[in-house]
Amino acid sequence: MTTKFNLVSLLLVLSLCKKTTANAQINIQDSLALVDLYNSTDGPNWTRNDRWLSEYPVSTWYGVTVYNYRVYWLDLHKIN
Repeated sequence: MTTKFNLVSLLLVLSLCKKTTANAQINIQDSLALVDLYNSTDGPNWTRNDRWLSEYPVSTWYGVTVYNYRVYWLDLHKIN
């Protein structure tokens, strides 16, 4: 199950990184790190996980700030 879940997460990240520049495309390593953070900290049970691991650009995920195609800031103090 974990391998399947990791593959799905990777495919999601790759699809997010294929978005156009207008949709705040980000560095693949940053995307993978965010997915790992979400999965390793019980992200589905956060009180504020708005748009995480969705089809929306990473820059619209709750608490994520993107600058020059890199994750610049994480503000996750209200997730629990």
